Amino acid sequence: VGKRIRLKQEYLLVSSSLQDIIRHYLSKHTNFRDFANKVRIQINDTHPSLVIAELTRLLTQNHDIPWNMAVDMTRTITGYTNHTILGEALEQWDVGLMEYLLPRQLKVIE
Repeated sequence: VGKRIRLKQEYLLVSSSLQDIIRHYLSKHTNFRDFANKVRIQINDTHPSLVIAELTRLLTQNHDIPWNMAVDMTRTITGYTNHTILGEALEQWDVGLMEYLLPRQLKVIE
């Protein structure tokens, strides 16, 4: 139950943050042409790593960006830093839990 709640929390924070970033960008721009040039998201450690799958999903499903373009934009926009060197400290999610709670994001990851 604790892992399910934790995954829900992480998803809520990631998705709401991304939606706010997109909303703010679209308040100043009429299309996504400059999105990858104007937005940078730094992911620190594994906790917010759902940003990658969720940003790709939001761009493709909510904003009709073609898959390859959404993936390229996500690669440009996101950076990753890991401060943890111990494998047991890295967050890992069971595929069954991901499939149950976040099936669309799991498809993006796959």
